[in-house]
Amino acid sequence: MKELSTKKKPIRVLMQNRSTAFSHRGGDTVLMERLRDSLVEYGVETKVDIEMRENPADYDLVHLFNFALPELLEMQGKRAVEAGRPFVVSTLCEDIANFHNQSIEWGKLLFEYVQNGQDKKWYEETKQNISWNPCPGFPNEWIAQNAAALYTNGKSESDTIRREYGSGPRIIEVQLGHEIQAQGDPEMFIKQYGVKDFIFCVGRFETRKNQLMLLKALEDVNIPVVLAGGGFSYQPDYDWAVRNFKRKGETLILDRISPEMMASAYMACRIHVLASWYELPGLVSLEAARYGKNVVATLKGTAGDYMGDWAFYCDPSDWRSVQNAVLAAYYSPAKEGISDFVKRYTWDETARQTYSSYCDILGISSYKETEAGTQSQGCRQSWESMQTASIGQYDMDFSATNFQELLERGEVAAMNKDFELAKTLLGKAVNINPYAIKALRSLGAVHLANSDPETGAMFFRRALEVDKRDSKSLSGLGMCETMLKNHEKAYEIFLQSLDIQPNELVPILQLLECSYVLGRFDDLERVLNRYLRENPNDVEMQFCLAGCLYKLGRFEESGIKNQEVLSRNPEHRGAKDLERLLAEESAKKKCVGEESKLNKLNWQADPPSMGAIDTRLLGVEDKKRTKNYDEALRDIESIIEEPGLTKAQREKAILLKADLEVVFGRLSEAARCYDNALKENPQCPKALAGKGALAAASGDWVKGKAYFEQALVIDKDFDIALAGMGLWAQFRGELTVAWQYYQKALKKNPENTRALLGVIELGYALNHLEEVEKAVGDYLEMHPGDLDFIYALAGCYFAQNRVDEAKTEVDKITLFQPEHEKALELRDMIEAKINGSNLAL
Repeated sequence: MKELSTKKKPIRVLMQNRSTAFSHRGGDTVLMERLRDSLVEYGVETKVDIEMRENPADYDLVHLFNFALPELLEMQGKRAVEAGRPFVVSTLCEDIANFHNQSIEWGKLLFEYVQNGQDKKWYEETKQNISWNPCPGFPNEWIAQNAAALYTNGKSESDTIRREYGSGPRIIEVQLGHEIQAQGDPEMFIKQYGVKDFIFCVGRFETRKNQLMLLKALEDVNIPVVLAGGGFSYQPDYDWAVRNFKRKGETLILDRISPEMMASAYMACRIHVLASWYELPGLVSLEAARYGKNVVATLKGTAGDYMGDWAFYCDPSDWRSVQNAVLAAYYSPAKEGISDFVKRYTWDETARQTYSSYCDILGISSYKETEAGTQSQGCRQSWESMQTASIGQYDMDFSATNFQELLERGEVAAMNKDFELAKTLLGKAVNINPYAIKALRSLGAVHLANSDPETGAMFFRRALEVDKRDSKSLSGLGMCETMLKNHEKAYEIFLQSLDIQPNELVPILQLLECSYVLGRFDDLERVLNRYLRENPNDVEMQFCLAGCLYKLGRFEESGIKNQEVLSRNPEHRGAKDLERLLAEESAKKKCVGEESKLNKLNWQADPPSMGAIDTRLLGVEDKKRTKNYDEALRDIESIIEEPGLTKAQREKAILLKADLEVVFGRLSEAARCYDNALKENPQCPKALAGKGALAAASGDWVKGKAYFEQALVIDKDFDIALAGMGLWAQFRGELTVAWQYYQKALKKNPENTRALLGVIELGYALNHLEEVEKAVGDYLEMHPGDLDFIYALAGCYFAQNRVDEAKTEVDKITLFQPEHEKALELRDMIEAKINGSNLAL
């Protein structure tokens, strides 16, 4: 390789990471950011590329991250090799075989211990039965053998790499840095909470952090314990157990506290404990040491590589080991010099070690300090022009817990319609990390929902500055432009979003609306055809395509597509309307012959009822199905106010509004909607069935049954009324009769979720699991992305002991929602069954 000039040409490094590095921040994110910023001082130009758009050949070296992503790493590494460039990896390699399954089993035991009233005899007897199979490591053999260097952050991690991948890889230990956010005054915490000289533990409440084992160790110890968990946990059962653990001494649970109060807590405590199952190395331990406190750390991970003899250590699986270490640290004087000792772990030192390695790999000499200082200003200007993400916190750090808490609480506030609170919380999250796509996107969505599309658009644009291919931000920006009546702009934005994610329903439905407003249908036809190739059973999108073809004047093709819709759902009202319109066009053609060609050119001047209103009604139904109830209600109220609605459109809108009022618990308003529908059409079976459901909900099953029966007199196969009769039979304890009603409803309409839930519930009681599987499968053919019913199918497979199929369905859920609580619980049960265990979460 050509030797680089250290005076004229700085090292150019391409940093590549997972595409979610900024939207779902982690340890790899903060390490990448800190290196990027600190390496500027050493004359290194960096480019962060999370989309793999950059050509590695344009750089001197490629820096990759995170052994937990083997497939992505290998893809990135091979691109570097093909371009003739060396690559290095910051491995962040956890010894999961040595802790993951064990932590789950011990966490489960301690949770049950709290549930059982902390029966110590039960605990000692039950813990003898704990067993597990080690997790397999991540398959990174190709990376390990082909990387120019693997950067670990301590000897323990290096040993894990050698054990997992052999002695071939070139391993360089580059220690992580840390920093404290504020100087602490102990009196601030003592005055606020009335406690001092306590045992302190900072970390989210979860099995990995092992707070329950710490509490077990201190169960009979009369020393106050303060746990700072940040107010958010991915494991609510574990969080509950921590909060309900009974001790002889006081236990103070802190949720969200300010950085100043956190610093004060460090100063007011006697010691800090992090008895985790694994840490790399546990930055809160370094922070506590920086405040001059004795530290108890875990034996598992790299904490010992950083703290050496300055810390006390414990075995996270043994409460007696935890207790001994904690009491030894508590009753020992603070180790003099510990604060000065940990000052050596700085991000500048991390960058210096990394830079030295770069130079060694590239065969060049390191800059002298003066040269680095001379060139750093120019490099900094180059870096700033790249507009990559700024420094942020992550989950190894309490600030990251703070960021995550703000984000989660903001999203919950938005779902609860508390938009002002949502804006405040999400705004604080964005202040912590101005380049977190999810936070920016959520803040944009809140402003959009609060009828402020200008501000919403600003935040969506900021998200797109971080990742211009974020399809959800594009959709949000398009909706802002739609609300501002900029339909031309919105149209183009939705097309961009769909080029990235062709099967996203939200931009498809929004494009539908823009297409009807603008009278442009060629792109819409292409989008719908592409979607239906992947989702051929989506009846509503087939209907939209039929309507699109009608608007293009291609009546024969429209008729064929519309007949496909009617063959699947003979009662589809929109398809019936379109069938009538197509019949009228056919009649015109016969009557006027060639004159119909002129009419075809003028079809836009007099739009049929299958137009923007029908499209908007479809959009409301989709928002209702995806539980976006607020937007659905706002949209339907707007539609009802539209002049010139057909009778069918008005009836459908009123009934949709009634359904949404039920969701919000406004039953009297729902009843008024059903009454209004019946005034206009006394033979409306859906309104009658709705009245029946309201009566049943109020406990008047006799009246409810009468309404359901009246609806069935009008339409003997009306699925909503059949499901209502199923509920009535189930209420009376006639399970077989209820089952028959539910099955009949699903035969008529496989998308009737009330009947489907009834089948799922009774299917277990009546041992009809094969029928449950078929019913859920039929529904998922039409709605393959409904995670609730994917979970139901997984549970059905599991109940039939078909664990491999159950695992496949669970994996689909966690692909889209990695923290889906029920799916994670089921996954643990599946793994336990696979491993031959009889224990279940």
